[in-house]
Amino acid sequence: MSVAQRAILESHDSRSGAERLIEEIADRIGGLGVELADVAGNVQDVAARVSYQSQRFGHLQATAKTMVAANHDIATASQAVQTATSAAVGDIAQSRSVVETAVQHISELVNSVERIEQRLGSVGDALSQVAKVSVAIEAIAKQTNLLALNATIEAARAGSAGRGFAVVASEVKSLAEATRQATQQIGDTLRGLDSQVKSLLGESGQASSRAKTAGEGAQQIGGIIVRVQDGFTSVGQEIDGVARAATSNLAHCDAVITELNELAKGVDQSSVELQQADSRIARLLDHSEALIGLIAESGVETADAPLIKTVVETARQIAATFEAAVDRGEITLADLMDESYREIPGTNPKQYMTRYVEFTDRVLPAIQDPIQSSDPRIAFCVAWARGGYLPTHNPNYRKPQGPDPVWNNANCRNRRLFEDRAVKKVAAASNKPFLLQTYRRDMGGGQFVLMKDLSAPIFVKGRHWGAFRMGFRLNS
Repeated sequence: MSVAQRAILESHDSRSGAERLIEEIADRIGGLGVELADVAGNVQDVAARVSYQSQRFGHLQATAKTMVAANHDIATASQAVQTATSAAVGDIAQSRSVVETAVQHISELVNSVERIEQRLGSVGDALSQVAKVSVAIEAIAKQTNLLALNATIEAARAGSAGRGFAVVASEVKSLAEATRQATQQIGDTLRGLDSQVKSLLGESGQASSRAKTAGEGAQQIGGIIVRVQDGFTSVGQEIDGVARAATSNLAHCDAVITELNELAKGVDQSSVELQQADSRIARLLDHSEALIGLIAESGVETADAPLIKTVVETARQIAATFEAAVDRGEITLADLMDESYREIPGTNPKQYMTRYVEFTDRVLPAIQDPIQSSDPRIAFCVAWARGGYLPTHNPNYRKPQGPDPVWNNANCRNRRLFEDRAVKKVAAASNKPFLLQTYRRDMGGGQFVLMKDLSAPIFVKGRHWGAFRMGFRLNS
């Protein structure tokens, strides 16, 4: 073998070895990208949970502060009520003393009225005796008047010898008449006094009864005041216990607030650090995907090369199909670029319509669906519009929605708007021939699938419509 031939063989072997090395590196980088995508997804989930926990801690802190403020209000109110209760107890004690004095005075008044009533009874008896004596005197005056009349008659019979006796008889008669008139006047006076005494006795009895009733009422009031005083004393003791408990609770709440503040600081710091870690992992994932793209663009035949070729060619085919439809007047370019998404009522997750959905439902399945069924690794391959809108999906993902939103999220993914990282990168890579990335696909219900994502831009009449995307699993 000549030197030239040997050099050619060595060069060929060297190039083959370099290609194998690049393929190996591409595979390793691809595996690294997948792992990074998984880690990035997990970090994002943890960061989201920690961020949510941080928000919850904020709410908890606010609630705890509200509770502390409420306890402060309770303590202040308890002290105010305690002060008011103490003042009320003092007032009631003073009122009790006043009522007890009044009860004593009323009791003395009742006794005085009873004594007066007894004396009035004695006066009535005395008046009765005087009336009897007056009657007796009147009777004597009548007898005396009769005797004087008889003496006058006898003196007249005696003539001049009885003149002196007649004078005496006349005087006796005058005295008897004066006595009779006096006894009549005394009788009238006694009858008036007796009537007044009887009236006084009646009124005295009523006053005595009322005084007794007032005394009993005053005693009842005194008893009520005693019970009220005892009640206020018990209330004061209870409020004092509440005030002590509120003070103790305030101390515990202050300690809880301190612990919550420290814990919230730690959670906030963890949230910040996780977000920083997420950003760094995302940048690392971007570098990994950029390396994969460079290797694919170098012309080295990697495991993903056939799928890259399919995606690029299909994007061109869809662009040509769209442009031909515009040329035929089947759809206008304005309708094809429509981004006014109209929500479909009653859908969960929400689905939307545009002016071109009916058109893509007619033309895209014939292009997309055969590619999906050609390789078991391919999970989906669809034309994705700008803004993350997916008009027409593959058969297994464009089923009619049912009542279960979790099932809908996994099986009814057409006519949906998506805003995940992969969608945003596709929109940003419209100037590249293709984009290869790795990501976790959210299937709903907390289920994620690790995927590789290939996309190539679709331009219609020089305008960026979207991209043709293919998601495929690492293994069939």
